[in-house]
Amino acid sequence: MKTSFLKITLPTLALMLAASTAVASDARLYKWLDGNGNMHFGDRLPMGQDAQRREEFNHNGIRIRQLDLSESSETVTERQEMLRTANRDTALVASFQDEMDLRRSHEDFLSNLRSSMAIGQANAKRMRSIVEDGQAVGDSAGSARAQALLDEQMRELDKLEARYERVLISQALELRRFRELTAVSVRTSHRSSND
Repeated sequence: MKTSFLKITLPTLALMLAASTAVASDARLYKWLDGNGNMHFGDRLPMGQDAQRREEFNHNGIRIRQLDLSESSETVTERQEMLRTANRDTALVASFQDEMDLRRSHEDFLSNLRSSMAIGQANAKRMRSIVEDGQAVGDSAGSARAQALLDEQMRELDKLEARYERVLISQALELRRFRELTAVSVRTSHRSSND
């Protein structure tokens, strides 16, 4: 009798232990059986179709759903990406009252990047002057150190400029998405007020 009690409680105990770990990381927990009938827990499902009786649990260890066995890892990845997109959309609309609020936030960020680039350019100009002065007085060792620092400063400037360009593109996409989301909510609210 005790043996059967242990068989019943060990999987439950393992689930509780795995769920408590998931609470700490605030992640989803998955349970599945392998081809040999062994039960496994993890924060990701295994690749391939080896997993049987797959279940998904929330961070409290409560089963959310039984996963479709025919669901491929690509489908799971696609669903997870859709969830991330929905979460980003929710955060975007919740974070900004209107388009001007979003634009101010974008401009503040760009202003900080421009300030960093201006500081980097001023530092590079000073380094060039030090290199030229060292070469003029024949201080090859000092000039070489200054040239190495100048080269590093120029690499950092290139990274900042590339980041600035990526941020501009990202912000344009974010603004477009914000407009789409707020237009949908405005149309929905107008429809419900007309009903």
